[in-house]
Formats: sequence, structure tokens, C-alpha cells
Amino acid sequence: MSEISEKAVEETHEAAQRVAEFNERTAEKAVGLTEHTAEQNRKAVEVGKQTVVAYLDSYEKAWLSITDAYESAARATKVDWIATVASAQASLAREVAQAQTSAARELAS
Repeated sequence: MSEISEKAVEETHEAAQRVAEFNERTAEKAVGLTEHTAEQNRKAVEVGKQTVVAYLDSYEKAWLSITDAYESAARATKVDWIATVASAQASLAREVAQAQTSAARELAS
């Protein structure tokens, strides 16, 4: 083999070695980034679940507060049938709100 051919083979071999090392480092970084991304995704899902729970708690408390106020206002009229109807409506609204939030909590968990 000529001197030029040997040098070309040697340089090609060295270049291939550098490319292989570069690929190995890049693959290691890609694995690290993938693991980091997966961890960040898990954290984001957990924060999302916590946010949903807080929202549902607030929603349920708001409905309970509204129905209590509705019932109190009806009782303040001192008219029995209005208080009775309002109480029934408030009870229904409470049950619906609690059923909705319960179902949503199950879906969120």
C-alpha cells in the first residue's frame, strides 16, 4: 500500500473513532434528557391532579354555600311552603354538586 493510502486509511479510522465517541456521548445525553423529561412529565401530572382536586373542592364548597344561602333566604320569608320548596331545591342541588364532584374526583385520580 502506498504511503498516501495508509495515511488515508489511518485518518478514516480515526475519524470513524471520533464519530463513534460522539455518537456514544450524544446517546448518553439523549437518555439523560429522556429521563429528565419523563420526570418532569410525572411532576406536571401530579401538579395537575392537585389542581383538579383543589378546583373540585372549591366548586363543591361554593355550591354548598350557595344552597345554604338560598335555603336561609327562603326561611327568612317566614312562608312555610316557600321554605319547604327552597329546602327541597337546595337538597337536590347539593346532591347533584356532590355527585358531580365525586365522579370528577374518580376520573382525576
